Amino acid sequence: MKVILALDFDGVLHSVQGPAFEHLARFESILRQFPEIDIVVSSSWREAYEWDHILNYFSEDLRPRIIGATPVLSAEGPQHPTHIRHLEIRKFLEDSGRGLHQWIALDDDASLFPPLCQELVLCDAQRGLDAATARLLRKKLWQLQKVGT
Repeated sequence: MKVILALDFDGVLHSVQGPAFEHLARFESILRQFPEIDIVVSSSWREAYEWDHILNYFSEDLRPRIIGATPVLSAEGPQHPTHIRHLEIRKFLEDSGRGLHQWIALDDDASLFPPLCQELVLCDAQRGLDAATARLLRKKLWQLQKVGT
């Protein structure tokens, strides 16, 4: 079964102070180890940049696995939802017919997810996807792969 990885960019693929996409090679290396993983962009970049612009950051062999972006839900108003990124990921899964797929989120903002969210692999925004977080992501993906077989 396919696993969906919801991907944030800022604080993940690059630290908040580092050069853009400084950790992209590490991320892509992990993806190549797990061919059953498809990527959904959950980053706010989906609101600011054209889709082709976003895709061009990634290696050509991995672009087909980037299957879309989460919808943008409003977090404003008196009834604003909490844990907005979690809701956006769930909405993407439901709207795309992938509601039963296993998923994981790679993000640097825990407030966008429910407390103790099992699907979240949290990056430190000051470091991004460093070696320690990469090990944690691999471990989580191995676990999901074992469950899916």
